[in-house]
Amino acid sequence: MDLMEFLRQGGSEVTGRDLPSLTRADDLQELGIDSIQALELIAWVEEQLGIRIPDEELVQVMTIFDLCAVIERRLPEPDVTR
Repeated sequence: MDLMEFLRQGGSEVTGRDLPSLTRADDLQELGIDSIQALELIAWVEEQLGIRIPDEELVQVMTIFDLCAVIERRLPEPDVTR
């Protein structure tokens, strides 16, 4: 899964406008994603991926890098035995 494209799609859905290609250095506020939209994006991610992100971790999310790190910690490990 291309996490950047996944988050760009989610951000576009939440904000109602097309977001540019994302980099891990992008700041959510500079992308025009306010705090309410950030929560909506997190809820979208949780629903799409079937994961739960604890509220304690959300207060530290300021950039796409932060968001990716939180998501990647919650994703199941790939099955490398196949």
